[in-house]
Amino acid sequence: MCFDINSNLFFIYNARVVNQFYRLNSTTKSYDLTPENTKYYHEYGLQLSGYYKSLKNNIIVLKALIRPTAQKILLNDGISIENNYIGNLVTFSNDYKSFNIQYQINIPVYRLQGAF
Repeated sequence: MCFDINSNLFFIYNARVVNQFYRLNSTTKSYDLTPENTKYYHEYGLQLSGYYKSLKNNIIVLKALIRPTAQKILLNDGISIENNYIGNLVTFSNDYKSFNIQYQINIPVYRLQGAF
């Protein structure tokens, strides 16, 4: 049995960021994608990652990543947009000689990173 656990704290701050937002157009009754200048964007959280090898080799390996994160955007008109999420990724892999099989599982989460 072999395992490793890592943790990282992170903080990202960007001043005067250009973001894209969908705004309701009252004349056409549709949403328009509009770029807007914002005062700042910041993101902070904790990232936990690690792996587990049951046989001390790479025949069966389980890797996991969990990343609880908080995001905030402050618009020029004073409106604050906040989002909290838990990023995740689980990987099962099998290595034997020159043969490798890998399967990844990721539960999608909503992030404040623009429209796309």
